[in-house]
Amino acid sequence: MFGQREINRLHSKLESKLRTVIQTKNARLRHPRAEQNWASIKPGGDVMFCLSYVDRVMAEQALRERGGRVDVFPLVARADDSGETHAALTGRLWVSWRERWRKGRRKTFDLLTAGWTLFHGPQRDPDKVQILRAEWDQLGSDVGDQQAGQPHWHVDHDVVLVSPTAALGVRDGDAGWEGAPVETDASLEPHRQETAGGLEELEPSVVPGSGVNIPPLKLIGTDHVHLAMGTWNVGRPNPQCWQRDMQRVDELADWSEATLLYLQAQFRSIHVFV
Repeated sequence: MFGQREINRLHSKLESKLRTVIQTKNARLRHPRAEQNWASIKPGGDVMFCLSYVDRVMAEQALRERGGRVDVFPLVARADDSGETHAALTGRLWVSWRERWRKGRRKTFDLLTAGWTLFHGPQRDPDKVQILRAEWDQLGSDVGDQQAGQPHWHVDHDVVLVSPTAALGVRDGDAGWEGAPVETDASLEPHRQETAGGLEELEPSVVPGSGVNIPPLKLIGTDHVHLAMGTWNVGRPNPQCWQRDMQRVDELADWSEATLLYLQAQFRSIHVFV
């Protein structure tokens, strides 16, 4: 349990770290109703904090699944040794941060969950697409899955399964592959047919301009799958071997920074086919 002073100290440290990582001074952790004293809520009440724009004129937003509209900030990689900023990260990938706390009986608060959400989409587009989440649900709370690894990743988009022969055939030039994405038309989107829980099969489609049939694809819904991060408690049974609680508020700030840096590093090589 943590008091108001500790949470304020956490937010000061977190804001300092994030301003460096995402290279902006226009970010601050706020309660959605900033005019209210969040610490004065009744015991048992929940308090939400989100990373928000100080200058609302510059605000970018996206629709977060299970969370409504949120402010999002560009996931901008630090310049490498040559001074280059990776273009794949600029203006297309966005992140939002939020925390949820619950007040106890003695002016203290328990962290329920916190994490990043990653989106893709152009600047000023309100319909940026949610890609994945990095979340840390606290054990013993009524948030999340108590059998899941903590912290963990969520992939929020369907995984498309393509047979190896079909993929090789297209890439080897059988369907006119020339090292670039094949242009598609929205009207050619294949029909979806659910075949099992969380699994959909797409009807065969044709690569435009080639006459080449692509075998049916399969989509697997993964939004309820918790992919554990690197926590590994040797000698403990599953799932406890993958679970860790926050013991100090500084741990949340450090985890937030490290996760954001990891996202930047991993998405430097992202390929977006449109």
